[in-house]
Amino acid sequence: MKKYLLVFIALMLCCIGYTYAKTYENYYGITMEEDFYKSLCDIYGENYVYFLTEEEFNYIKHSDLSKVEKVVYELVPNPLISPLATHETEYKIITLINNNGMVTLELVWKKNPIIRSYDVMGVRFQGVKLDSPISFKQFYRENGVLKSITDNSTQKFDNGFGISFKLSDKSSLESSATFIVSGSGKVFGTYQHAASNISLNDSKKYTISSSGLGGVLKFADGIGDKYDRMAGVNISI
Repeated sequence: MKKYLLVFIALMLCCIGYTYAKTYENYYGITMEEDFYKSLCDIYGENYVYFLTEEEFNYIKHSDLSKVEKVVYELVPNPLISPLATHETEYKIITLINNNGMVTLELVWKKNPIIRSYDVMGVRFQGVKLDSPISFKQFYRENGVLKSITDNSTQKFDNGFGISFKLSDKSSLESSATFIVSGSGKVFGTYQHAASNISLNDSKKYTISSSGLGGVLKFADGIGDKYDRMAGVNISI
């Protein structure tokens, strides 16, 4: 009887060991169970989750991930722009995510661009309003190490905002802008890549308009021609 009891205890210990949940810790020390971590990566991407802040995580952890809406658009060459700009823009993917009012606009470069000047991410609101600070991050790899920088120049308008930033000279580039909105309507997002060198000051010469590039960024005369004129994305809130 004692022998059978020892075998039973050993089996129970084995079962307990195998049901122990694996965890993942990101750059800011936030610990997530493996299943939740994988779900977030499926939605946002591994780089975004690695640099997820505590404030962002606290909002996300209370949401129903099964109800997250995601619009993905793979950017293709625009025949109306120069061959150089076409080459520069044929390998980008832009994504707009709505997680219960927490919206994220992401841009992933599938191939490293040649021109590294001031790119602009833009967002336009229709029937909704900004209800939080804007969190911008640019991800890149340097000597195989994933890093993030937040340097940018943001301009807010009543109907949206734009973010100018110097594109990193490193590899594996990604950019994201996260913010919370309230109300019911749509959010429009765009990423305009500089097809030639441009100054920070000129990159900020725009307003937010449905007639602008990507349905968002209306640049001053002569400025829009310096960008790749890629289409935008939109999502319902």
